[in-house]
Amino acid sequence: MTMRPLFSAAMLIAVVFWVAPASSAQEPLPVLDFQKTISGIPRLPYYRVAMAQGPDGSVYIAGDDENISVLVKLDSSGKLLWNIGPGGDGVTGVAVDGAGDVYVSVVDWGNNRTILVKYNVDGHVVRSVVMPNTGGIDSPVAGGVAFDRSRGILYASQMLLDPVTWQPFAIAAAYNSDLELQNVKTIALGDIFTYHVNVSLDAEGNAYLGSSGIDAAQQETFYVAAKYAPGLAAELWAV
Repeated sequence: MTMRPLFSAAMLIAVVFWVAPASSAQEPLPVLDFQKTISGIPRLPYYRVAMAQGPDGSVYIAGDDENISVLVKLDSSGKLLWNIGPGGDGVTGVAVDGAGDVYVSVVDWGNNRTILVKYNVDGHVVRSVVMPNTGGIDSPVAGGVAFDRSRGILYASQMLLDPVTWQPFAIAAAYNSDLELQNVKTIALGDIFTYHVNVSLDAEGNAYLGSSGIDAAQQETFYVAAKYAPGLAAELWAV
């Protein structure tokens, strides 16, 4: 049996022209003026950007240029509601709980620490705590944060150096919504130059800690990851 084409050439041309209107009729995309979000100080570009969505559809954007950090809240239509400067040397993560409270991780290299800050829905500080260094030294590399709304657990990550071996290790810490520390897990990263660390969650509430860097000997990209039960109760695997 001879197969017939579904569309003739004329029909295909008609479809293409129907779904692809002339670009001259399209409206230009809006451009957010970042100078306004940091009180008129034109510091660009942003080196890190993190985003999270609140339970009411609001959007939070955290960014920095390693000198000025900013946390911006937009409503679901994109209207700017407020912007604040969390301080420190950079913001590396943002998460929102079920009540709309916001959590950010801030690296403070001047004092060799990572700070977690909790804000309410209006952008006012509720509480801040310093992440545990678990014996590590040197300037930390703050990582991402994630919030498990069903269990009320905040996860935060960072990287430090072992004071004996001078090799990096990654940290995952679990907090309740009052920023009270509940549990900490670490993974050794070997002889690598590590610059990135992050944490994420799956639908069952398991937490994942990941890090990447450059192998010191072979100069190749290196990845490390671990999976933990909810609340960091147990390590399920590490690669």
